[in-house]
Amino acid sequence: RYLGDGVMAIFLTQGETSTISRVAVSTGLEILRYVETSKIPVTIGVTIKSGEVVVGYVGNDERVEFTVLGDAVNVAHGMQSYARPNKLLVGPEIVDFIKLNKNYHLRPLAPIRIKHREGLVEVYEVLKKGPIDSDTIPISRMRSGTSELIRELPQPMDKDSLS
Repeated sequence: RYLGDGVMAIFLTQGETSTISRVAVSTGLEILRYVETSKIPVTIGVTIKSGEVVVGYVGNDERVEFTVLGDAVNVAHGMQSYARPNKLLVGPEIVDFIKLNKNYHLRPLAPIRIKHREGLVEVYEVLKKGPIDSDTIPISRMRSGTSELIRELPQPMDKDSLS
């Protein structure tokens, strides 16, 4: 779905969520690879968030469109400003589904604030396999419950502090 200056890709599942999550992550990394290797002067951010949503068609007699509504959509949209330039960020629920894939590394970031939402959101950057720096944790070593990692991170970021 086109959203002004963005695109929302929807990966629906009725079965194995881990497969859909891996496809979404692979697709996001492929989009970034394409942008980085092309000569198109564009900066993008890719975010992936999983959760329960309402899916359907809305509109009237003159115009009907497919849409997805819910907290997962709002948080993914809010994460986009932190994903630039050319990064793939995911929410914590995606970590459990992709941690078994040894082709990726995961970098936990400081929790972020999302406009019109209470509390902080855990965010992780997904990286293709390669040299690991000190801030990167191979996904295969991640465990459910990442609270120990979050306690060691810097204070929450606001979008305004990124400039």
